[in-house]
Amino acid sequence: MNLIRRFGICGLNFVWLLVLGYWLFYLAGCASVPRYRIVTKREVPPAVKEEVNEESTTNDCRVNSRNVIPTLKTASTDTKIDKSKMLDGIDHMIGTPYSWAGTNEDGIDCSGFVCKIFREVLGVLLPHSAVEQYQMSSLVPSGQEEFGDLVFFNTNGQSVSHVGIYLGKSFFAHASVSEGVTISSLESSYYKKHYVNTRRCCK
Repeated sequence: MNLIRRFGICGLNFVWLLVLGYWLFYLAGCASVPRYRIVTKREVPPAVKEEVNEESTTNDCRVNSRNVIPTLKTASTDTKIDKSKMLDGIDHMIGTPYSWAGTNEDGIDCSGFVCKIFREVLGVLLPHSAVEQYQMSSLVPSGQEEFGDLVFFNTNGQSVSHVGIYLGKSFFAHASVSEGVTISSLESSYYKKHYVNTRRCCK
């Protein structure tokens, strides 16, 4: 009231202009932040946090993804899948950070990664769920694994919780909870321990 008495209506208008200016500045700042950044703010389930700790400490067979891809491109395989195109898609995603429930290059989880590669390379739409991908695919007998098959893991001690794309020579591409999108080996003690089976969703 003292401010109003001292400066009159002009003073009151000045105060309102200050308030309005502050809110416009605040909203402009919010608008400048890309909405996709929200993906990194999702609450990560406790089970995933435990998986990060175990994977980062017990994966004893780490792979240099960039070096493996050229080798895989020249390896002969019996598959109808465009291997070169799929490997190019995977190569493009290498290094993408892991983000639970993420779906793109800004952050992605294991089933989201499989969905993206299969959609963009094969035109196949898969559910964004490792469990549902497991249920809709068919079991591949041991020794008959092919490039593009899906490899499943039980990393939480309860059910299928992780999925990757089999590339041959025991390698598979996936969104690792500790490394992001990478290529790993089924020979790793960690993945041997949690491996469930290999399945096929594309004949």
